[in-house]
Amino acid sequence: MQDFGVDEDKLQEQFLQESMQQAILNNPELFKGKIVLDIGCGSGKLSFFAVHYGATHVYAIDCYSIINDSQTTEKLNNVSDKFTLIKDRIDNVVLPVDYVDVIVSEWMGYCIFFDSMLDPVIFARDKWLRKDTGRIFPDRARLHIMGIKNLLNKKAKDINQPIVGVCDNEQVITNECTLVEIDLMTITTPELHFSLPFQLKVKTSGILFALVAYFDVAFSHSSNSPQQSFVELDDEKKTQQYLFFSRKPYVMNWQQTVFSLPKIWNVDNNDILMGEFTLCSNTSSNEEMNITILYKHIHNDSEQGLMIKDEQQKKYILG
Repeated sequence: MQDFGVDEDKLQEQFLQESMQQAILNNPELFKGKIVLDIGCGSGKLSFFAVHYGATHVYAIDCYSIINDSQTTEKLNNVSDKFTLIKDRIDNVVLPVDYVDVIVSEWMGYCIFFDSMLDPVIFARDKWLRKDTGRIFPDRARLHIMGIKNLLNKKAKDINQPIVGVCDNEQVITNECTLVEIDLMTITTPELHFSLPFQLKVKTSGILFALVAYFDVAFSHSSNSPQQSFVELDDEKKTQQYLFFSRKPYVMNWQQTVFSLPKIWNVDNNDILMGEFTLCSNTSSNEEMNITILYKHIHNDSEQGLMIKDEQQKKYILG
């Protein structure tokens, strides 16, 4: 997959960490006196936030080069009695405790699912997280798609590879469609592969070049409230009680994943783009994911009504 925004990714990661820190700060009761597991701890900042806001102990796990931020390392050294660093794969880890109260992780990947840490989080949830009162942070996510009228002035080296880039409001010519919503407290590994229908309505006549996929994530609990739905979170996010982070085009300068159509379509206002979005692992490579999109262009003719104008299918490789 082509990545055109390393600097932007760093800014997005910083914003996400700051958002998660703010959500922890606003809900200290969820961390105070609790045992926390940080999966894919990276720089260790989330581990430090958890300790700083009252966690009894944090077990931080990563199988790569970790805790590489000198300031964070110094802070964690000052609370070494409350912090244990483990460099290993999650399925090899043996914790000295039978359970944890909270799992924190920046588990999201491209299109949520690719290059994510969903599998390790699910594994840890089933093995260590308290069944009755345990929390995952963040615990909810949605994947959305919409149609755009150009390809960000960027070309992928492989036509079957998606493009990563930033879309703006002027590029979007359809409404949005939510493909899938996941709850990390209940989702299972087989459910990470799916085939789902979608339908988009053209809002502005033009040339449709691609679909753009983006996600939002949330921590749907607060100290004093039960789990919230995304509809409720849309209303509540301004209170900052809940973590709410979106990569929606034109909300902020976040990158999205762009899937170019097999061939461009001239579309008119009120035309419909419908089809099926299929996501599954590549059986020949653990580092790739296959996405197949079936497209149907339905023209809304003023005299003849709805009629199928064209149909296409394309397979994309994330990897």
